[in-house]
Amino acid sequence: MTNIYLEHFNTFSEEFEFQNSSEKIKGNIHKNTIVFLDPFIPKSGMVLIKLNTKDYYYLTGNSSRKIVDVNGTSIGYSINFLSQDEYDKNNRNNRSDSTINIQTINGPSIIGSQQNATINNGLNLEEVKLLISSKPQEDRELLEKFINRIEVAIEDNQPVSKGTFAKYSDILKKYSDIAVPVGKLIFEWVTGN
Repeated sequence: MTNIYLEHFNTFSEEFEFQNSSEKIKGNIHKNTIVFLDPFIPKSGMVLIKLNTKDYYYLTGNSSRKIVDVNGTSIGYSINFLSQDEYDKNNRNNRSDSTINIQTINGPSIIGSQQNATINNGLNLEEVKLLISSKPQEDRELLEKFINRIEVAIEDNQPVSKGTFAKYSDILKKYSDIAVPVGKLIFEWVTGN
């Protein structure tokens, strides 16, 4: 039996790219929602760029399962989105010039105003490993080798020569969310801080 929804999805789907990543995914736009097929689970806060128009889509709210075949089998998720104009309008309306005092910051954060900001990306090796576990399987093995190499160098205080990590440069360009905290860890190790 032919699944009409899958045929519709494949015919009318759009290709998206994650902001700050070259990872791509197909989605089907329906008014103010986008539908994605398993295994991808969309999450509020994700920003996608439609490849053919370069339009930004800001995912909002909770994703919900979509029942898409005659057997009642769920094979995808839908989530609401905001266009660039809607997102900008919401941010203008929600902007505040008030001061907030923060006692303690635990974990990665960015603090400041629109003029000045301080980034705290305090990930340790275990947190970076956890982040790696969320990456696509095809990239995970190389990222795990990289972080294991870093861990051995740091724990054994091994000398590192120029080009030691060169074979990992392409994967680190793809995942700046891993490259930045690892770079910070290496810098702290090298400088003894």
